[in-house]
Amino acid sequence: DAFYVLRGTPEVVYEGEWPAWKAAVISKWPCRETGLESWNSDAYQKDVKPRRKDAGVYDVGMFNPANATPPAAEQDLVPESCTTPFMALILSNVTDAAAYGQYGKALGETGLATRAGLQLLFSGQPMEVLEGTWPEGVNALIMVYPCRAAWEAFYLSEQYVADIKPLRANAGDFTIVGFTPERVE
Repeated sequence: DAFYVLRGTPEVVYEGEWPAWKAAVISKWPCRETGLESWNSDAYQKDVKPRRKDAGVYDVGMFNPANATPPAAEQDLVPESCTTPFMALILSNVTDAAAYGQYGKALGETGLATRAGLQLLFSGQPMEVLEGTWPEGVNALIMVYPCRAAWEAFYLSEQYVADIKPLRANAGDFTIVGFTPERVE
């Protein structure tokens, strides 16, 4: 059974710019084949898709799900009051792979993201573009945290801001936005 993970504009922009007119829609399908079957069906192509003609510009892609993120032994950055999941979407155009690699290595060594309850949904470029275009070199990363406070405990932490984030300062362009997802499984 397919479902929407999120629909709408970000609640907060942490880095970069997110155009006010742009919305994100993420749905989750049981498998690639089911998603393609629905997308290519006569019902969608002849009945539904024409109804959105001239309503906007659509870029539609299918992403491979990420491997399950093992939970950290200690999730000390997750407040006890965490009840509403929070999703961080990162769009990146990496121009210095070595610098970005150092950033990733340092981030992994600290365990900050997993200590904040990171669940990785997908990372990379679409395996297939169904409509529109996907910008050359742009990667998408979707992470779910137990709540916004857990994400911010990681992202705004002194260790991340002072020691880790500077490692990617010249590694590329990054847009980081946050949403409250509709549903996460």
